[in-house]
Amino acid sequence: MSDTPLAAAPELAVGQADKEGTANEAFRRIESGAGFFQIVDKSLTAPPGACADGARYIVGEAATGAWAGHDDAVAYAAGTNASNGWYFRAGAEGLFAWVANENALYHHNGSGWAVYAAGTVISATLTASEALAANDLVNIWSDAGVAKVRKADADDPAKDVDGFVLAAVLSGAAAVVYAGGIIGGYSGLSDGSPYFLSATAGLATVTPPSSAGQILQRVGKAISDTQILARIEPPITLE
Repeated sequence: MSDTPLAAAPELAVGQADKEGTANEAFRRIESGAGFFQIVDKSLTAPPGACADGARYIVGEAATGAWAGHDDAVAYAAGTNASNGWYFRAGAEGLFAWVANENALYHHNGSGWAVYAAGTVISATLTASEALAANDLVNIWSDAGVAKVRKADADDPAKDVDGFVLAAVLSGAAAVVYAGGIIGGYSGLSDGSPYFLSATAGLATVTPPSSAGQILQRVGKAISDTQILARIEPPITLE
């Protein structure tokens, strides 16, 4: 038995028994979307306790339970509360997804899911010197003459913000660093308010740092309760 190249739908074999099972799985996979997906949530690392028949999720990193081994994939619930299990579509460059709980459009860039921004977005691919989470604010630094990327931190004047990542990466892996665009994945942001580099490494805060030795650096403005429009300004070390 083989699968179709785009939707990974199983094809019937000549003389196959139980054709209904193969055909039903193929229908489900095609219905889930050949390249554009309506996603409920992309931050979960295990199946939700309750979901609608046909609900789709982007599987988070280090997934467990029925999602184990399917990090980065689109998970499709077969039956209410996935009573008939899950189907998976592996992430691949060129796929698009609308993530409902973030109200944001994502695309897969070949290494992970990133918020899609029309037009040219300045970016660079650098080696991460520590593990980075999706949407972390990052600092570019020189490791014996080699440019690498790490979490930015308002408590360390050497770790000002140079950009951000949209996909989680492990230490030593390649990270795509963006200099502009939309940073998603937040919750409870104050719409219209400016946000600054936080003393919690990698994050933004609505409360500007104020202690001597900290970095005061504006990184953008909230455009919804989940998104920041990046506008990274030069850092100021407080005295």
